[in-house]
Amino acid sequence: MPAIRLPSASVGQGGINRPADVRLVQWLLNAWLRPRGDTVLKLDGLIGPRTIGAIRAFQQTRSGAVDGRVDPGGPSMCALVREHFAALRGAMPVYPSQNAMRADITPVSADVLHSDLLQIFAASEAYLSRSRQAAPSLSKPNPSTPPPNGQVA
Repeated sequence: MPAIRLPSASVGQGGINRPADVRLVQWLLNAWLRPRGDTVLKLDGLIGPRTIGAIRAFQQTRSGAVDGRVDPGGPSMCALVREHFAALRGAMPVYPSQNAMRADITPVSADVLHSDLLQIFAASEAYLSRSRQAAPSLSKPNPSTPPPNGQVA
């Protein structure tokens, strides 16, 4: 089993931007960009205007606060992970063709990233649970996001 590597620091504008963390965020953003027909990001581990622009665009449509940064366990990371799992559940394919997958990410790194995502998802859920306890208004469901675990809204 591959080693689990959670994002260790913030990614984006004003972030620490460690290459492995940047690649993970770029990969998650691509899972959101591809079904929309947008140009995907190069998985280079470098933060630049395209990656920051994609973070901002994602935040505008999915997480509310727009600061151009993704923090471990923060609302943007939680939204990116939820978006990825929604795609895996069949809402939209993450990779519409094998050629797109090969051009973007190798199967080995995809396995490592998927294992990491499972850990991120667990950490994000714990963060959200703590946030809901601290601020009960956060526990209200968002009508634009699908209910968790296939529950009927």
